Amino acid sequence: MSKRSKPNYTVVLVQIVNRNLGDAVIADNAAYLLRQVIPHKVKHHVRIVRYNIQSTDRALLSSADAIVFAGGGLIKYRQEQFYGDVIRILDLAKERQIPVFFNSVGVEGFEETDDRCRGLQKALRSSVIKGITCRDDIDTLLDKYLPGSTLPIFAVPDVAVYSKETYADHKVVKKKRERPLIGLGITREQLFADYGHAEINATYQLRFWKDLVSKLEDAGYDWTVFTNGLSADEAFATEVLDFIGHGDRIPAPTEPWQLIETIQQFDGVVAGRMHSHIIAHTYGIPSIGFIWNEKVHFWGNKTGRPKRFVAPEYLKADVVLERLQAALKEGVTPISDEDRRKLSDPLRNFLKEVLQPSVTVGYRKRTSGQDRSLVAEQQDFYRQHIMALGLGAAQYQYERLNNVEALQDSLQRGFRYLETDIRLSADDTLVCVNKWNRATYRQLGLTAPEEGPCPPLTAAEFKEATYYGFYPTATLAEVLKAFRHQLWFAANADARLVLDIGLPQTGDRYDTFFTALHDAFQVRQGGPFMSSTRILVRLSRKQDYHALRKAPLDFDVIYHLQKSGFASEGGKQQLHRQLEWCKKHQIAMVSVPKELWNEETAALCKEFELPVYVASFTNADDIQQAISLGAELVGSRYYAPTDFAHLTKDLIPTEQTIEEDVSHE
Repeated sequence: MSKRSKPNYTVVLVQIVNRNLGDAVIADNAAYLLRQVIPHKVKHHVRIVRYNIQSTDRALLSSADAIVFAGGGLIKYRQEQFYGDVIRILDLAKERQIPVFFNSVGVEGFEETDDRCRGLQKALRSSVIKGITCRDDIDTLLDKYLPGSTLPIFAVPDVAVYSKETYADHKVVKKKRERPLIGLGITREQLFADYGHAEINATYQLRFWKDLVSKLEDAGYDWTVFTNGLSADEAFATEVLDFIGHGDRIPAPTEPWQLIETIQQFDGVVAGRMHSHIIAHTYGIPSIGFIWNEKVHFWGNKTGRPKRFVAPEYLKADVVLERLQAALKEGVTPISDEDRRKLSDPLRNFLKEVLQPSVTVGYRKRTSGQDRSLVAEQQDFYRQHIMALGLGAAQYQYERLNNVEALQDSLQRGFRYLETDIRLSADDTLVCVNKWNRATYRQLGLTAPEEGPCPPLTAAEFKEATYYGFYPTATLAEVLKAFRHQLWFAANADARLVLDIGLPQTGDRYDTFFTALHDAFQVRQGGPFMSSTRILVRLSRKQDYHALRKAPLDFDVIYHLQKSGFASEGGKQQLHRQLEWCKKHQIAMVSVPKELWNEETAALCKEFELPVYVASFTNADDIQQAISLGAELVGSRYYAPTDFAHLTKDLIPTEQTIEEDVSHE
């Protein structure tokens, strides 16, 4: 049999995505560990794809040669309901015969009579699961979920113990202080109650924190409040500070490295979230925690310092202060190298088994090194069909960032079409923002009016704000300057920018909007001239089209078809008239709401020879489906063309053996 180049492999890393950045820290650490243990023979040919556990992208999962659950509390059925996601992923893995590994997962309870628990138990007996490492209640896993199993199952620490290595580029040098600084990690007020400790209610916690702060100050400590990023935690942190009446807080982290840098500043920590303690431990910072969930108790035992984690009945300020002072004197005992190997070795063995340089492919089609040109062709195909909404997103949850950094990142991720929303500020500057509404105010950390609409901000007010407390805002002038600059690079020479103008204000400000838009493009320096070869404008009304041409601006137009045009027989006739108008005025593309993009609509648009743009998608399967129906462009809220490089549309049974020359090893 002929020898071929090394195959490309895809490992899908399943992670929990939310604003509690402890889960993001788990995922980053799992990705780091994966990169360390990938077999040397295939190390440079393995692609790690991060996958939101709550996504339903069959295509993305089906592209995997292996699936690894990053970690966290997954084997449970009461809180957060991840059990359904785990079952769904395992069902697909079994259908496609994709091997699966559970990395450093948490186990929380078992109830034989609960249908959710029985469903999870059945799924965990799947033949595609090749190994499990468990961070906490391994006895329940072995005795209840998998009695008699011959799977390799190991007790390990939480994968976040690798944080110091994972975030090596985010080392913080502590400031010299006269008094030790203690970080107080606040959790949402209902956390204890949700886990059966109703007596630890909001009133109890407010009094506890105020009492603890008083005792810390009397004992010679400084303190500051922080959270792991969850909005409910942030809301209660505000209540805590108001109740105390003074004190500082650290802004909510938006990305996991910010949480890492926050915790490194402290000399000690008193907190509710478990990963505040794991991060602190990794950096040698003593911490005192609260046992609202047994997983916290297990972590205390793992560190050999169970007394540093306080049961609800002992949650009193004097007890916590006493234990904190003792912990500060005793210091931290690092997790042993042996325990760290317990984390890495099972994962390494799993990857050695499933990522073989010579492998027979059964049900799935794999792309060999010889076929890399096909991978490049597929990636190029999606470059021509996927557009970054709002210039791009971050962390699977922050979308429409509409700033220069997002533009640059999206170009690096393979986008060639980028869309930015533009609106007029209160002082007549065009800024990149989706809408002036309550959602935008909330994202910018601003207080919306109690009643009535949210007024536009001035350009200065908008520029001072940040999305989610971290991501900067931008004016259209800043985005255009950055876009012009990027066009000088050969890789970006075919990039196009779409300006979504929404519904410009009526009255005097209507003309002001189009005058400002015209003026924004009267720049001849700094890059290629921007014309219809570079710019498209997405609009929704005929009057806006005529105003654009009156400006005059020769940009190509994407005309958005209103939903009302699809609702009834009369509506279909109206739609027909809209398409006739678009054809007459040489509209470059029509925009169709995604819920109305179907075979009938596709056929009608094809009849008028009008290319179609459909937005906005959070699911890779839906993106593929929209393109297969004939959409020329689709708007993506998270995925980029590079995410589709190894996706296989037609997964068909095939027999193929891939070999390689390993004589150089």
